[in-house]
Amino acid sequence: LVKLNFGATVHRVVRVELDDAAFVPGDTALAPAWQVEWQALLPTLQSTPSILRLAYRQSGAPPELVQRRLKALRQDMGDYWHALGNAYPLQIEEEILEVMP
Repeated sequence: LVKLNFGATVHRVVRVELDDAAFVPGDTALAPAWQVEWQALLPTLQSTPSILRLAYRQSGAPPELVQRRLKALRQDMGDYWHALGNAYPLQIEEEILEVMP
């Protein structure tokens, strides 16, 4: 008789959809209204193991700016998460959606 013990967890996906309007024009900083919403995600992420998916709807910003913005968001959330004590390893995914004309 062989006994296998293993644990499996199912993480929920918290999807945040962004576009160019969520940022200060030409910059990687979130617009003030979005900054409040961004920080409000923390209790949601802490409550249950989750995957944070950043879905960026590209609608005019150059691709290199989009990449810098996503990198800044990942860093920002990583800093917040570290300050809260890393309840679990937070996985952050990125998705770039192209707007069709």
